[in-house]
This record gives sequence, C-alpha cells and structure tokens, in this order.
Amino acid sequence: MENRQWIPSAQANGTIIATLVSQGLLYQSDVRGGYGFRHPILRDFTMAQYVLRHAREQVSHLTEMLNRIRYPIIADGVHRSLVEALISDQYISLEQYVTTSSRSHQGNIVRIIGRLKPPENFSIEVWHRKPHPSFLAKLIETAQHAKNSNWIYYFATLSHSVNWVERRDWIGASTIDDLAMYIRVVSERIVSDGQINKLQELSEMMIQWSYAPKFRAYYHQDTSIRAADLIPIVSHWATPGTYISFLKDGGHDYLRRIGNLDDYEELFEWIELEQ
Repeated sequence: MENRQWIPSAQANGTIIATLVSQGLLYQSDVRGGYGFRHPILRDFTMAQYVLRHAREQVSHLTEMLNRIRYPIIADGVHRSLVEALISDQYISLEQYVTTSSRSHQGNIVRIIGRLKPPENFSIEVWHRKPHPSFLAKLIETAQHAKNSNWIYYFATLSHSVNWVERRDWIGASTIDDLAMYIRVVSERIVSDGQINKLQELSEMMIQWSYAPKFRAYYHQDTSIRAADLIPIVSHWATPGTYISFLKDGGHDYLRRIGNLDDYEELFEWIELEQ
C-alpha cells in the first residue's frame, strides 16, 4: 500500500481522477505534478476503506496492512477511521479486532475508542474472548483525558454484584480508583438529569464492588495513591444512606487509613459537613 498523500499523474486513470477532483475529494498538485487528497480526513477514510476491502475478512490482515503505513501521523488517522468503520462493519467486528490483537495494539485501539461515543450495544461482557484488564484501565483513562462523559452510560450498566465483579478477570483491582478519577474529571461537564442519575448509579456500583476480595486486597497493600479520592466521590454522588453505611463499615480496612479516620465521631462530623 502506498503511503503517499498524492498520486503521480502517470498512474492516474483520467476519467476516475477527473470525477474525484470534481467532487472535491482530490486536488491537482502543481508542485508534484500529481494529485492529493483535499483533506487528511478524506485521506484517512479512503485508506481505511482500502484496508478493509483488502483484508478479505481476516482480522490479522488489518494489523499487517496498518503496519505497512510508514508515517505515524497518517497511520494514526487511518487507524482511527478504521476503528470507526469496524464499529458498524458486517464482516469484521470490533470485538474480533480487539481480542485478536496484541496487547500493545489493543492499547492503540482503546485510545481511539475512549475518545468516541461508545458503540451501540458495546459490551465487553458478551465478548467470547475477553481482553487483558489493561484494556479497561486504558479505556477509562482515555475517556478521562478526553473528558468524554458519554462513557458514563456504559460504565453504569455493569453489574453491581460483588460475586460478578470478582469473577471478571478483565476488571482489574485498580478499576475503582480509575473510575473515581474519571468521575472527578467528567463531573465538571455534567449538565443533564440523565447523566446525574448515571453518576449516582456508577458511584453506588463502586461502593458495592469495594466489598469484593480483589479490591480489598488491592487497598490493603497501600498501593493506591488515589484511594483518598474515593470517599469524596461516592459521598457526593451516591445516596446518603448508601455512602454512610459504606463509611461506617469497619470491614473496609483501607477506609480507616485514609485521612486517619479512625475516630468514627470525627467521621460523622465530616459527613455532616459534606451534607
């Protein structure tokens, strides 16, 4: 696959090129004596469609063809267009692309997905093969950096069940921390009642998840530098009864260490101030 943005005149089909020029897809370059795409978005879309067509319904061919694009900026743009196309492609699904890609390539995919609106019916849970936990962590991180509040709706659909989350290997022990940081950032842009309701659901889900052994063990190791963000997040968005019960629970060892809240009388004074 050629990596250029322009087509030498000698290689151009006159009738086809004239049509594409008249439709605004291409322009004639006086400097190079060839033709170029009028905008990088058009180039990226066209190359992505070329990759899809020549991949012959084989996921491995997608990665192979993308690797043949030598210029990183162009490769990144084509990859984004390709992922957007795969969301609705009838031959190769996004699930196939993610779960058959290498760990490093999954990282590139999720950096694109996290900046977009979640695909319709997106659900890692129904995928036949599950990605590594780093995939979900990178998805949350990317959505956070992009301040993409659209992902609230997907995260809030995950089960609140302690047994459910404990059995999901694709949900890592740092996920609650990651979600707390995500909520902290995107909540600044929340404007609709629907989003507020989803934040409430998400916060209460995080509270329930915190009882799972994987999360208790994680916080017990003192490896989390974000744990101090968890209490203010759930206290702000969860229902008062839920988070007061959460804070009173002596089984959460890490809560007693955060902010040195060993004294429950001091804890309840803090809760009253928050309310």
